[in-house]
Amino acid sequence: MSPVEFGAGRSLLYIVLAMVTALHPAWAAGGQAGDHTEKHASESRGPLYRVFRQLRRAHWVIEGHSRRIMYVFFDPNCPYCHILYDVSQRFVRSGLVEMRWIPVGMLAPSSGGKAAAILGARDPRAALEQNEDHYRHPGGGGIVPIRGSRTVRAELETNLELFQQTGAGGVPLILWEDQAGHIRMQDGAVDAETLVSLIHQIRPRR
Repeated sequence: MSPVEFGAGRSLLYIVLAMVTALHPAWAAGGQAGDHTEKHASESRGPLYRVFRQLRRAHWVIEGHSRRIMYVFFDPNCPYCHILYDVSQRFVRSGLVEMRWIPVGMLAPSSGGKAAAILGARDPRAALEQNEDHYRHPGGGGIVPIRGSRTVRAELETNLELFQQTGAGGVPLILWEDQAGHIRMQDGAVDAETLVSLIHQIRPRR
């Protein structure tokens, strides 16, 4: 996809990202080198529906406040998750969407420790912001990894279990409920135009 309204800086980011992915195929979502085609699915019943109804068990970081809620499974070292985070900020700030970021540690040796540092922080939202604001290619998220408490490690295991139940191939994985009550998901890099389209599909909570 072509980046929308990213400017020269974002274009450079995409060029660097392409180089990094070529050199580090394990960074591709789910460890599948070069396979980051967007995958889209929806269910009114079935495994995806059941996972969505179990998301109350998940442990997430909330950004923004809106009647439209979008859930995102992400890895702190995932370059595509970083792009999604970056793209989402204008919509979070405008109140168009509430993002619930669900950390998992799966892509690199430091992923679990960085996810623990975000989820276990006194201010998880600020920790998420630190990770993304200091993201580097290569290297991943900018937060310092920690072992995390037993409670935090158990929370991350729950998150990973829920992610695996979706059957998705990689992160970022976006989940939402559409206007018809169907549960929908999409994985892969998302540009601004695509993201705002997905946001408008969300059924607003009452």
